[in-house]
Amino acid sequence: MKPFLAILGYFDSPEPSQVVLVSEVTDGEATVQYIVAGKGKPFEKPFTYPEDRLHRLTTFGITPEYNTGRLLCHKRGESNATYEDGKPRRWQGNPWASALVREDLRSQVKEACEVAS
Repeated sequence: MKPFLAILGYFDSPEPSQVVLVSEVTDGEATVQYIVAGKGKPFEKPFTYPEDRLHRLTTFGITPEYNTGRLLCHKRGESNATYEDGKPRRWQGNPWASALVREDLRSQVKEACEVAS
């Protein structure tokens, strides 16, 4: 499986600082890590999360780009994401917003961006 970028569940705001890297999916459980530098030690370790509660960036109409240690999220289309009640869920990041990617995840994030484009 190629890594991909996502937003968790319905509580994390769909914007660059809340993006996770999904490195593996097994039996409906995804192994994820927050990609943003400076979130603190509790957020640095991988953890598992239900696959059916992940929302790929592309679902929000976003094309991710990795550039010199930063994740850029380009709005390329309409969001197809919805909340649990079916209401539309839009991307909340500003068009110019980016996120500084943790050094230990940069190569994986770069690969995930290449897969998504």
